[in-house]
Amino acid sequence: MAALVAGQEKSARSAMTTALLRDLRNANDIYVRPGADIGGPTVWVNMHLFGLEKLKERTNVLQAGMSVDLRWNDPRLSWSPEEFGNLTTIFFPIKDMWIPDITIWQSADPLTPFFSKEQDICQIFSTGDVVWAPKARMTVYSNMTVGANGEVHHRARAYLGSWMLGVPQIDIHPSSPTIGSTMLQWSPLTGINTSVERVIQVFNEIPGISGYPLLEVTIEAIERGNETTGELIQ
Repeated sequence: MAALVAGQEKSARSAMTTALLRDLRNANDIYVRPGADIGGPTVWVNMHLFGLEKLKERTNVLQAGMSVDLRWNDPRLSWSPEEFGNLTTIFFPIKDMWIPDITIWQSADPLTPFFSKEQDICQIFSTGDVVWAPKARMTVYSNMTVGANGEVHHRARAYLGSWMLGVPQIDIHPSSPTIGSTMLQWSPLTGINTSVERVIQVFNEIPGISGYPLLEVTIEAIERGNETTGELIQ
């Protein structure tokens, strides 16, 4: 009897989840950003490095593998938990919802997508808060200098933001002033130093746009070598 009751409760909870997914799909429009009539969403971005190397065929280019946590609020995806068996969170396919068109400006590999297609599920909370954490690959040009001991110093800078939307259609902010590196192991580069800062790129010839909010991402590193000191040139 206990097993039968447990099975019924599980079946009922699955039915609630299915009903909630159906309601969220009906309420959402993948082509309309949240709050489009009055402006747009604020997207918070947090990055974590798990790989960093220079390309062998293009020594002035750095390639960074990372996890990118994106968070924003979409009121259309909120619900009352008491109406759905007290569910407060649900996993949702990103193909069925609006997601910010975040990309790398001035990429050294502009035809390769920034985000991996592997992470196709996001997490939505009853408040309408959305969390999506895809893998990403950033390929950017590096300024190379040689130190006194022969070590090669790399300084790369990239701009991360929406390709189409500007102020007030979207805003973007860093969740942290640096890129996390605790997951970075066995990298051929060392002495990693990073910064993330919000900037506004203005193009006066584009009407109706007050500027494009971007994240200025800076990565400094040195190549490992026998005489490498591990210190960065500031």
